[in-house]
Amino acid sequence: MDNLFLAVVTGDREYGRSLSLGMVSVCRSLIIRIFTAEEFLRESREFDLILWDGIEAKEAYGGRIVYMAEKPSEAVRSLAEKRFCLYKYSSASCMVASVFEIYKELTGRRAVNVKKQNVRLFAFVSCEGGTGCSTVAMAAAQEFSRFRDSKVMYLSFEELESTGQFMNCEMGIKGAEVYLYRLFNKLYPENKTDPDAEDFLPFIEGHIVRDDYGTEAFAPSRGRNPLREIACDETGRFMASIINSGRDDVIIVDMGTWLSGSCLKFLEMTEKICMVTVEGGSRLKEGKYINHIVSHCGEEVEKKLVRAENRIRKHSVYDEEEKGEERRKNPPAENTVSISECGSFAAEGERTRIFLEGEFGNDISVLADKLTEPL
Repeated sequence: MDNLFLAVVTGDREYGRSLSLGMVSVCRSLIIRIFTAEEFLRESREFDLILWDGIEAKEAYGGRIVYMAEKPSEAVRSLAEKRFCLYKYSSASCMVASVFEIYKELTGRRAVNVKKQNVRLFAFVSCEGGTGCSTVAMAAAQEFSRFRDSKVMYLSFEELESTGQFMNCEMGIKGAEVYLYRLFNKLYPENKTDPDAEDFLPFIEGHIVRDDYGTEAFAPSRGRNPLREIACDETGRFMASIINSGRDDVIIVDMGTWLSGSCLKFLEMTEKICMVTVEGGSRLKEGKYINHIVSHCGEEVEKKLVRAENRIRKHSVYDEEEKGEERRKNPPAENTVSISECGSFAAEGERTRIFLEGEFGNDISVLADKLTEPL
């Protein structure tokens, strides 16, 4: 992404420092200098945008000078008058997104992302509810982001998302519903002439939240998950927009039990598909599920399947002998990873934290190795 040079003009040095550090932590391509009003008036250098926190700009702001308001109700976005005013206490993600959108509206230029090569796409599915599919998918996402130096996007296609249980969800971030609204030619009608055009892709930064390890996801919606509304003919454009943002090395798609036409399109795109089951789960349902996706996606999809048997419990010696006999009669399916029952979750306020230590973490690491093995 091209560098953007910003000036932050404020009499509150601590606020300016906090704002700048927050924005740079979100987007490394920003270069920010902090000034008082007097220092800035002596500065001859040109800046792409000037964020002015002070009454000096309250009446005269316009063009590249963006006024920082004390109240959300004072926020203004008038392209006709070239007047832009931002709420100064917005989250860093929202502030960065607004800065790039204002820059584009003023100049006609947009931030150019450097596309990453070989972005890896993994899907997690389940033939029935209650298998812990979302927990395993999130644990795998955190394994890649925490221990494998990867930038990870987690996409939840659950009808009622559980993303908010794992992520730091800041107030005011508009999630996938607004992103999709902008993406599919509703705000940018000029896009209709070229379905692959990238000049008008929405800036994704203003729609995502993160966990403690940097794993990213769309901010969860209050109602039904809007990602489930994506039509079959829109799946390619949506995934291309995520990949072409140049942000991610790994994309984890949590499909759960969803099995619509759009879901099958996503499964065709993935590098590997992880089928999450539980010990003693229905092999009949699992077989029907696999047959269904094979009939729609072709026999090649079977080569992409990795099976994760979740919640394997520890047993006494006596139980192990009995369990061993049972597993000899019903051996695990080929290419199966056993995931130990995780006893290391912690609730932090409204969030759930997964600890990737101990046997559970080791098993998730083995699963990640399986997912990244060449076909």
